[in-house]
Amino acid sequence: MTDRYDSLAPKDLIITLRSLDRRFSDVAGTISSDPDLLERVDEPGPDGQGFGHIVDAAASRLEQLSGAIATVAQSEHPVISADSIATATPSSQPRLPIEQAVRSIARSADVTADVLDTVEVDGWTRSGVLDTGGSVDLITLVRRAVRDSVEGLRSAERTRDWLRGT
Repeated sequence: MTDRYDSLAPKDLIITLRSLDRRFSDVAGTISSDPDLLERVDEPGPDGQGFGHIVDAAASRLEQLSGAIATVAQSEHPVISADSIATATPSSQPRLPIEQAVRSIARSADVTADVLDTVEVDGWTRSGVLDTGGSVDLITLVRRAVRDSVEGLRSAERTRDWLRGT
């Protein structure tokens, strides 16, 4: 099954990564600047999770995928853990404060975009070997990171809008 992210070119993926800081900061700023919304940040919204948990999960997921991307982009013989690219499951750990999660997203996105700026055109098809067998290419990993980040952002926006309307 293909989706809109499967057609994004490397340049567009890097641009999207670089925009995540601003986009997450904008949506989180709305919450952080309103004491009433901030008080309700952990209320489950329309997607079943609180705003804070959504942003925290997006930060964790991007950090996880950023490591795999850097390994494939920069290692001579890249081997990555299948767990590092598996679909994230909700964490039982306490969530990061919203501002810290947004900073984590910004840091991971910027570091990843910087790494990708150094990749030659043919490097985007470079593959990393999964520790469980098989392989995954760089562009697939980057598209997954962008997809998961943007979908996390959309969930955060829906939850923010829901909080404002209730």
